[in-house]
Amino acid sequence: MNTGGEADMALVTCDASPTTWDEIFSTTWNEAQLHVNNAALQMLNFASPMAFPNLPSGNWPALGTTGETFTIDPLSTPLLLQSTTQHQHDQTLISAFPSLDADLENLGHVPELTSETFEDLSAWVCTMSRMTRPVDSFSSLSLNTLNAFIQLYFEEFHDILPIIHRPTFHPNFAPYLLVLAVGNVGRRFSKLAGEMCSGTEIDQFVYHAAQHHVGNLPPNDTIPAWLAQTVLLSQVSMAFYNDKQNVERSKGTRGILAVTLGKLEPRLEAAATTIYTDTEPSNVQTQWEAWIEWEVLRRTAFGLWLLDSQCCLLFDLTPVLPTEALATQMPLPCHERLWEKSSASAWEKACQENNDLSTLREEMQSLYKQNPLPENVGGVALLLLLFCFFRDHLFLKQVENQGLSAVNNDEERATSGMSRWSKTWRLLDPTKQSNSTRIKTVAVQYYHIIGLIIELPLKDLYAFTGWRVTRSKQRETRERLTTWVAEHGDRARSAALHAGRIFRQCRSRLSCGYQEPCAMLIASLTLWMYNSSLTTRLLAYRESYREQSQSPILRLDEENDREEAWDWIQTGKRARLFVAGIGDIHLPGGHSKAVHQAINILSSLREWQIGQLFCVTLKDLIVLFDKDTMS
Repeated sequence: MNTGGEADMALVTCDASPTTWDEIFSTTWNEAQLHVNNAALQMLNFASPMAFPNLPSGNWPALGTTGETFTIDPLSTPLLLQSTTQHQHDQTLISAFPSLDADLENLGHVPELTSETFEDLSAWVCTMSRMTRPVDSFSSLSLNTLNAFIQLYFEEFHDILPIIHRPTFHPNFAPYLLVLAVGNVGRRFSKLAGEMCSGTEIDQFVYHAAQHHVGNLPPNDTIPAWLAQTVLLSQVSMAFYNDKQNVERSKGTRGILAVTLGKLEPRLEAAATTIYTDTEPSNVQTQWEAWIEWEVLRRTAFGLWLLDSQCCLLFDLTPVLPTEALATQMPLPCHERLWEKSSASAWEKACQENNDLSTLREEMQSLYKQNPLPENVGGVALLLLLFCFFRDHLFLKQVENQGLSAVNNDEERATSGMSRWSKTWRLLDPTKQSNSTRIKTVAVQYYHIIGLIIELPLKDLYAFTGWRVTRSKQRETRERLTTWVAEHGDRARSAALHAGRIFRQCRSRLSCGYQEPCAMLIASLTLWMYNSSLTTRLLAYRESYREQSQSPILRLDEENDREEAWDWIQTGKRARLFVAGIGDIHLPGGHSKAVHQAINILSSLREWQIGQLFCVTLKDLIVLFDKDTMS
């Protein structure tokens, strides 16, 4: 798999002589920015720019810091519009009737939008839709409903990607586009009926507006945190929805992540300077506000890299953001127990109990030396470490495939980059963490997806089922993977184990994260490949039913049987291997049960409806596959 920016580093830093990891994974921020921005700026040309009217400059409250102001340049960020009197009274746009259902979903995480702010926001959307892309469904959106959507964002999504500081977020003072982006994500979790909860108009409005504003920023201008957050949320919304054209468009315009990160870098440097070099005494409130700005910027920057890495994993795409641009520049985000403090005094007390983490690369180097994770690693930091491991694996695999040398020199001995992955991998296991937060559940799913993809590339799974490949390519892949399962049984069993764990996680719907449809797809494709590759051999050497019934039962989808599962992976001992909803995956026809169970689950996912696209494809592929098998 091509790893984008990492590929270039491989050719420069890896040769026949041993090289330290610091050298392997080193590049300056400017080099990385130059590498990705040229391609990223070209990608932006594929976006459909929207023409926005000239809006007045003015001072507006900054995100997360009540009372503080910053100046809006109407050319670069013309998004905060004080509506005219005519717009304020445009009642055709506003449904002011209260909704009891919406009130039930208004969970009180952040302050509510006032009617005055809602009127201004509605007038702004009305103006934009008249001049650019119509947003007809917004006319049916009530104040109560939008407030519910915003609260649902913080109830259901905030823990999955905590980039907005919830204790200080105030929708009445936040930019309108960010408020819409937050509400647009939150609406996916609403149980209200109506077009507003399921349509794509707001998705496209937010997406195109974010693309437009980033594309129109002057070359040397920076980007405010709220606009970077809007870009991130809009990319998530489009990449995991049930519109094929929009999904493909979001993949093709991921270069905006690189452009956004590059323009965020000066603000990161300025915030770091304030935090680490400002020696003037200040009160706790001032220190807390400066820390919030620094932490918000860090989380947003890491969030851009994380989404890029997630798309690389889930869609088999080439990364647009190099790892080292962030890995060596700044510490990992803090633990959630510090991030969620709602007052300066509570934050000051928590700071005494939570030390700063090192940089992403320093923490990874410590793990590669078999040191355990620090106790103050939170959910976001753990997720970043998991994906750094994944990106490092892709990089070193490419290096070794090219016959080059990648060596990790520590104080005691030099070992090859791939030789101690298993020990480091076990140190990263999220199930060993004591907390039980939603982001931990997400991390567990990603842990198993990464473990699976390391054994079995996603492109091979797609080709095995005939997804977007010729029939000859499918046959060649089926033969190759059948041989691989026979010759590398331990790796095939490891992939099947990860797939079983993913299957159970997705069936229980514990995270509601945007990764779940892709996780379900990958798990079902893996069990499909594993079972159908075993079928012929099992039929030839099958024991009698009585002998089979005496074999021990192993639940692949349960975390309890760790030692039993590890023994089965290593030895391939006889066992009846069960996954809930499928049964024994060693029995003929198990692959069909896995796929049809996945189709049922994917069709039921309401929040991230890219699963609907997967359902249609899986139904067609499994029919063709079974016909080919029978013939």
